Amino acid sequence: MTLQPANREVHYAGDVVFEEGASGVRAYLIDKGKVEITTEVGGRRVVLGELGRGEIFGEMALIDDSPRMATATAVEETVLRVIPRQLFHSKLANCDPFVSALLRIFVRNIRSLTHTHVRKVLAEADATAESSDDDAVGVEDAAEEAPPVAAQASRRP
Repeated sequence: MTLQPANREVHYAGDVVFEEGASGVRAYLIDKGKVEITTEVGGRRVVLGELGRGEIFGEMALIDDSPRMATATAVEETVLRVIPRQLFHSKLANCDPFVSALLRIFVRNIRSLTHTHVRKVLAEADATAESSDDDAVGVEDAAEEAPPVAAQASRRP
């Protein structure tokens, strides 16, 4: 894939490259730096992964024309090559129709599996937290039932 040097963006730590739910107008190739991919479910932020040099992200929205399924944020100073929608689609149009259809199937499956996996992980985390809360409540209940140490000391003969 040939990209001109003018098609680069520099992002600094904390810069959001794109937000979950936005329409996809470009994909990115990381020349330098790192990008964290996150999603939000039920108001909770979940890290899906961290990408580095040579990796591409943002391509799924270009393949299936769906909104972004995650937010991409620079972890450190990051140089990205921009792959505009038009260039991406022209490259895709030149490939075998079977490969193009296969990519759309892969993207649909990745979206579905990611959504299912994130919900499962959050449910397990909630169950673990509830179990910890139950244990903590048990300790508090036991503490309320036991007389205070000072009261115990005053009962000595």
